[in-house]
Amino acid sequence: MAWIRVIFRHHYAVPPRLNQKDESSNGSLSESTTLEPAVELDAYLNDLLHASFSYYWFNSQLHMLKKLVKCIVSIQASSAPIERVFSQAGIIFTNKKTNLSEK
Repeated sequence: MAWIRVIFRHHYAVPPRLNQKDESSNGSLSESTTLEPAVELDAYLNDLLHASFSYYWFNSQLHMLKKLVKCIVSIQASSAPIERVFSQAGIIFTNKKTNLSEK
């Protein structure tokens, strides 16, 4: 799990501000709902909630980690890149087949 920490810290090299002005109240400083990346990661690793993967991340309050998970596990909308790979492979194998003798 150490590699997750490295990726997460690298992806969010600049930590967000923890305190922001609360515009709805008298202007005093209040803690933001955004946590530091390391704190979010530790919260996730120590979470004992056993929910399905999609339900957990859909309802997660770990905003930065949620963004990272979306980038890593998102499904590609198009199959064009893999179709190009199979097309190139077909061209290569077809040329090799024609150069083979019967023996």
